Amino acid sequence: TPLRITNVIIEKNSAGSNSNGGGMYYSGVAGNSTPTDVVLRNVIFNGNSAGGGGGLYLQQETTVIDLNNVIFANNAATFASGGAGIYNTNNAVSRLNNVTFSNNISANGNDGAISNLASGMSTLKNVLFYNNSGTITPPAGQGNVVSGTDPFIDSVNIYGPDGILFTADDGLRIKASATDVLNAGINPATNPEIPTTDILGNTRPGTSNANAEPGAYEYTP
Repeated sequence: TPLRITNVIIEKNSAGSNSNGGGMYYSGVAGNSTPTDVVLRNVIFNGNSAGGGGGLYLQQETTVIDLNNVIFANNAATFASGGAGIYNTNNAVSRLNNVTFSNNISANGNDGAISNLASGMSTLKNVLFYNNSGTITPPAGQGNVVSGTDPFIDSVNIYGPDGILFTADDGLRIKASATDVLNAGINPATNPEIPTTDILGNTRPGTSNANAEPGAYEYTP
Protein backbone atom coordinates (compact mmCIF):
# COMPACT_ATOMS: atom_id res chain seq x y z
CA THR A 1 0.00 0.00 0.00
CA PRO A 2 1.49 3.40 -0.94
CA LEU A 3 2.38 5.62 2.00
CA ARG A 4 1.67 9.35 1.73
CA ILE A 5 2.68 11.87 4.39
CA THR A 6 1.46 15.40 3.66
CA ASN A 7 1.36 18.72 5.56
CA VAL A 8 3.12 17.37 8.65
CA ILE A 9 5.61 18.84 11.13
CA ILE A 10 8.05 16.31 12.66
CA GLU A 11 9.77 18.25 15.40
CA LYS A 12 12.03 17.91 18.44
CA ASN A 13 12.18 14.12 18.54
CA SER A 14 15.22 12.05 19.53
CA ALA A 15 16.25 8.45 18.94
CA GLY A 16 19.19 8.85 21.31
CA SER A 17 22.85 9.21 20.39
CA ASN A 18 23.33 5.51 19.61
CA SER A 19 20.23 4.88 17.48
CA ASN A 20 18.95 6.03 14.09
CA GLY A 21 16.04 8.04 12.78
CA GLY A 22 15.26 10.82 15.22
CA GLY A 23 12.36 12.20 13.21
CA MET A 24 11.47 9.20 11.04
CA TYR A 25 12.93 5.72 10.51
CA TYR A 26 11.82 3.84 7.40
CA SER A 27 13.00 0.43 6.24
CA GLY A 28 12.03 -1.59 3.19
CA VAL A 29 11.85 -5.38 3.25
CA ALA A 30 15.12 -7.14 2.46
CA GLY A 31 14.74 -9.47 -0.52
CA ASN A 32 11.46 -7.94 -1.65
CA SER A 33 11.79 -7.15 -5.36
CA THR A 34 8.97 -4.56 -5.34
CA PRO A 35 10.08 -1.04 -4.30
CA THR A 36 8.15 0.56 -1.48
CA ASP A 37 6.19 3.59 -2.71
CA VAL A 38 6.56 6.45 -0.23
CA VAL A 39 5.92 10.16 -0.81
CA LEU A 40 6.52 13.00 1.62
CA ARG A 41 5.04 16.33 0.51
CA ASN A 42 4.98 19.57 2.49
CA VAL A 43 6.76 18.06 5.49
CA ILE A 44 9.05 19.85 7.95
CA PHE A 45 11.73 18.02 9.98
CA ASN A 46 12.90 20.49 12.63
CA GLY A 47 15.15 20.02 15.65
CA ASN A 48 15.34 16.22 15.63
CA SER A 49 18.39 14.21 16.68
CA ALA A 50 19.87 10.71 16.49
CA GLY A 51 23.13 8.87 15.99
CA GLY A 52 22.41 8.75 12.24
CA GLY A 53 19.54 10.31 10.35
CA GLY A 54 18.63 13.01 12.83
CA GLY A 55 15.73 13.96 10.57
CA LEU A 56 15.16 10.89 8.38
CA TYR A 57 16.80 7.45 8.24
CA LEU A 58 16.20 5.17 5.24
CA GLN A 59 17.44 1.65 4.60
CA GLN A 60 17.03 -1.46 2.40
CA GLU A 61 17.10 -1.82 -1.35
CA THR A 62 13.33 -1.66 -1.72
CA THR A 63 13.06 1.76 -0.09
CA VAL A 64 12.41 4.48 -2.69
CA ILE A 65 11.06 7.69 -1.23
CA ASP A 66 10.05 10.94 -2.94
CA LEU A 67 10.45 14.18 -0.99
CA ASN A 68 8.63 17.18 -2.45
CA ASN A 69 8.59 20.59 -0.72
CA VAL A 70 10.33 19.19 2.36
CA ILE A 71 12.42 21.10 4.92
CA PHE A 72 15.24 19.78 7.11
CA ALA A 73 16.21 22.41 9.68
CA ASN A 74 18.25 22.28 12.88
CA ASN A 75 18.61 18.50 12.97
CA ALA A 76 21.63 16.79 14.56
CA ALA A 77 23.57 13.52 14.25
CA THR A 78 26.31 12.09 16.47
CA PHE A 79 27.71 9.20 14.38
CA ALA A 80 30.94 9.69 12.44
CA SER A 81 29.02 8.96 9.23
CA GLY A 82 26.84 12.03 9.78
CA GLY A 83 23.48 12.41 8.12
CA ALA A 84 21.89 14.99 10.40
CA GLY A 85 19.23 15.65 7.76
CA ILE A 86 18.94 12.39 5.78
CA TYR A 87 20.82 9.11 6.10
CA ASN A 88 20.46 6.66 3.18
CA THR A 89 21.94 3.19 3.54
CA ASN A 90 21.72 -0.38 2.17
CA ASN A 91 20.68 0.74 -1.32
CA ALA A 92 17.87 3.04 -0.16
CA VAL A 93 17.03 5.78 -2.68
CA SER A 94 15.67 9.23 -1.86
CA ARG A 95 14.48 11.51 -4.67
CA LEU A 96 14.51 15.15 -3.57
CA ASN A 97 12.55 17.86 -5.39
CA ASN A 98 12.44 21.38 -3.93
CA VAL A 99 13.93 20.50 -0.57
CA THR A 100 15.54 22.94 1.89
CA PHE A 101 18.44 22.02 4.21
CA SER A 102 19.33 24.63 6.84
CA ASN A 103 21.53 24.34 9.94
CA ASN A 104 21.80 20.55 10.04
CA ILE A 105 24.90 19.61 12.02
CA SER A 106 26.78 16.34 12.53
CA ALA A 107 28.98 16.09 15.60
CA ASN A 108 32.11 15.21 13.62
CA GLY A 109 31.53 18.00 11.12
CA ASN A 110 30.73 15.70 8.18
CA ASP A 111 27.64 15.32 6.00
CA GLY A 112 25.22 17.50 7.89
CA ALA A 113 22.60 17.54 5.13
CA ILE A 114 22.74 14.08 3.51
CA SER A 115 24.80 10.95 4.13
CA ASN A 116 24.76 8.14 1.54
CA LEU A 117 26.39 4.90 2.66
CA ALA A 118 26.37 1.22 1.62
CA SER A 119 25.07 2.09 -1.88
CA GLY A 120 22.39 4.44 -0.56
CA MET A 121 21.79 7.30 -2.96
CA SER A 122 19.93 10.55 -3.51
CA THR A 123 18.79 12.41 -6.61
CA LEU A 124 18.58 16.18 -6.19
CA LYS A 125 16.54 18.74 -8.12
CA ASN A 126 15.89 22.29 -6.89
CA VAL A 127 17.54 21.56 -3.55
CA LEU A 128 18.76 24.50 -1.44
CA PHE A 129 21.56 24.12 1.12
CA TYR A 130 22.64 26.65 3.71
CA ASN A 131 24.88 26.35 6.79
CA ASN A 132 25.01 22.57 7.09
CA SER A 133 28.14 20.86 8.39
CA GLY A 134 30.51 19.22 5.95
CA THR A 135 30.85 19.83 2.23
CA ILE A 136 28.32 18.93 -0.43
CA THR A 137 28.56 19.29 -4.19
CA PRO A 138 25.11 18.69 -5.69
CA PRO A 139 24.64 17.82 -9.37
CA ALA A 140 24.99 20.79 -11.71
CA GLY A 141 22.22 21.81 -14.09
CA GLN A 142 19.46 20.56 -11.83
CA GLY A 143 18.60 23.82 -10.04
CA ASN A 144 20.53 22.99 -6.85
CA VAL A 145 22.20 25.78 -4.85
CA VAL A 146 24.66 25.74 -1.96
CA SER A 147 24.27 29.29 -0.65
CA GLY A 148 27.30 30.93 0.93
CA THR A 149 25.22 33.68 2.53
CA ASP A 150 21.97 33.36 4.43
CA PRO A 151 19.21 33.37 1.77
CA PHE A 152 16.30 33.26 4.23
CA ILE A 153 14.06 35.85 5.85
CA ASP A 154 14.98 34.44 9.27
CA SER A 155 16.96 31.21 9.46
CA VAL A 156 17.02 31.34 13.27
CA ASN A 157 13.27 31.65 13.85
CA ILE A 158 11.86 29.38 11.16
CA TYR A 159 8.33 29.84 12.55
CA GLY A 160 8.27 33.55 11.74
CA PRO A 161 6.70 36.28 13.90
CA ASP A 162 3.38 34.45 14.29
CA GLY A 163 5.12 31.37 15.74
CA ILE A 164 3.28 29.06 13.34
CA LEU A 165 4.75 27.03 10.46
CA PHE A 166 3.03 26.75 7.06
CA THR A 167 2.08 30.44 7.12
CA ALA A 168 3.09 33.40 4.96
CA ASP A 169 5.69 34.73 7.44
CA ASP A 170 7.73 31.51 7.79
CA GLY A 171 11.41 32.23 8.41
CA LEU A 172 12.82 29.99 5.67
CA ARG A 173 11.14 31.93 2.86
CA ILE A 174 13.59 33.36 0.34
CA LYS A 175 14.54 37.00 0.83
CA ALA A 176 14.78 39.51 -2.00
CA SER A 177 18.54 39.98 -1.60
CA ALA A 178 19.33 36.26 -2.12
CA THR A 179 20.54 36.78 -5.68
CA ASP A 180 22.27 33.39 -5.85
CA VAL A 181 18.92 31.68 -5.17
CA LEU A 182 16.33 33.76 -7.03
CA ASN A 183 15.35 32.12 -10.34
CA ALA A 184 18.17 29.58 -9.90
CA GLY A 185 15.92 26.51 -10.05
CA ILE A 186 14.41 24.47 -12.84
CA ASN A 187 10.67 24.69 -13.52
CA PRO A 188 7.82 22.18 -13.73
CA ALA A 189 7.05 23.09 -17.34
CA THR A 190 10.07 21.13 -18.54
CA ASN A 191 10.62 18.99 -15.43
CA PRO A 192 7.37 17.26 -14.46
CA GLU A 193 8.78 15.84 -11.24
CA ILE A 194 9.05 19.39 -9.84
CA PRO A 195 6.01 20.27 -7.65
CA THR A 196 3.82 22.88 -9.35
CA THR A 197 3.16 24.64 -6.04
CA ASP A 198 5.43 25.33 -3.08
CA ILE A 199 4.99 24.38 0.57
CA LEU A 200 2.53 27.28 1.07
CA GLY A 201 0.56 26.62 -2.11
CA ASN A 202 2.21 29.38 -4.15
CA THR A 203 2.40 28.53 -7.86
CA ARG A 204 5.78 27.87 -9.43
CA PRO A 205 6.49 29.17 -12.96
CA GLY A 206 4.61 27.16 -15.56
CA THR A 207 6.44 28.27 -18.69
CA SER A 208 9.71 27.04 -20.10
CA ASN A 209 11.29 30.52 -20.06
CA ALA A 210 10.71 31.21 -16.35
CA ASN A 211 12.74 29.64 -13.55
CA ALA A 212 11.56 28.58 -10.12
CA GLU A 213 13.53 28.92 -6.89
CA PRO A 214 15.29 25.96 -5.28
CA GLY A 215 14.02 24.90 -1.88
CA ALA A 216 10.55 24.41 -0.44
CA TYR A 217 9.45 28.06 -0.77
CA GLU A 218 8.96 29.94 -4.02
CA TYR A 219 9.99 33.59 -3.69
CA THR A 220 7.08 35.96 -3.02
CA PRO A 221 7.63 39.73 -2.69
